[in-house]
Amino acid sequence: MIGIGIISFDRPHYLAQLLASLEAQADAPAVEYHLFQDGAVNKFSGRQVGDPENVRQSAEIFLESKLGDMREAHVRQANVGIGINQLEAYDWMCAHYERVVMLENDVVLSPHWARLLPALFEGLAAHPDTFGFTTDFKRRCERHEIEANLGRVMYAHPHWWMIAFTPDRWARIRPHFMRYYELIRERDYGHLPYQRIQELFDEVGHPIRTVTSQDGGKDMSVRIEGMQRATLMVNRGISIGREGVHFNPKVHERLGYDDQEPYICDSDATRDSFEWPEAA
Repeated sequence: MIGIGIISFDRPHYLAQLLASLEAQADAPAVEYHLFQDGAVNKFSGRQVGDPENVRQSAEIFLESKLGDMREAHVRQANVGIGINQLEAYDWMCAHYERVVMLENDVVLSPHWARLLPALFEGLAAHPDTFGFTTDFKRRCERHEIEANLGRVMYAHPHWWMIAFTPDRWARIRPHFMRYYELIRERDYGHLPYQRIQELFDEVGHPIRTVTSQDGGKDMSVRIEGMQRATLMVNRGISIGREGVHFNPKVHERLGYDDQEPYICDSDATRDSFEWPEAA
């Protein structure tokens, strides 16, 4: 069984688009869905960081979706921030599923996305030094190379909007991530100790000092453990999150997420395997 967890805050207009793409999945394997919904008022500072109505609508949209009988919303009464919400969601999902997929709520997925997951999990099992894989949200090849790369996996450092992994891989990197987590726990996520986080990255030799979010902490942890992350050469999803905590339209465009087509590949309807490279 595959468990799919969705990290959610106060953008129901994005979440609705993600859920619609999940409802449209063709030939999907058996999956169970969980929403991890953060609150509007921060638990540690008392600051209102989100619209309570948007938070309420997000949980409601998920529970009223057509994702099947097995869906559960884990709703927080107070806001803890994405770093804490993600950590606790990862832990919960790993305690309940042998194959875990985590999604942020600002992506849209190919109608064949879920169908590809079992084949990609098989590839992951054969590569023990790979933490997990993503189906990515921008192309990793030129347009004229798309057809030749539809079945190929590569190693890269894509955004963490989607990551699929197994509990044993999470257990390997979690102790490293806790060093980062200790710097953000019981803090308003809008007021992270950026200097201390950068000092930690310097201490462990993590080269990506500009990303001090929880994604930077996970990148650090994967690197310390000597692991990598895999991604498809041709994206099977697109990013719709042009506005959020870390993104605005200019950043979204600069990072290449405004030029993402194609993400729907007809050959995925019968694709049963992928070509993986050896880890670098």
